[in-house]
Amino acid sequence: MTAVLLDGGFVKRKLGKLLGRFPNSGDVRRFALKCVDEREEELFRVYYYDAPPYGGESTHPITREKWDFKKTAVFNRNVKLKPNFA
Repeated sequence: MTAVLLDGGFVKRKLGKLLGRFPNSGDVRRFALKCVDEREEELFRVYYYDAPPYGGESTHPITREKWDFKKTAVFNRNVKLKPNFA
């Protein structure tokens, strides 16, 4: 039996470059299934781990402007991924 462990940050970056866009949960699932040769291995489980995106506010260290991370494209893309995807 085989378990596939995927680092979310790495997979999103690399798969995004291959696809030319930000990957969705279906893209990640298809990628995970391609990692297993079903003729020789039985898939036990796919584990996808990633931290939730930071949604707080901060002050830019040089310009001293307030920065709201919830308003960034990166935050909004990552929020759309399915929670508890394992």
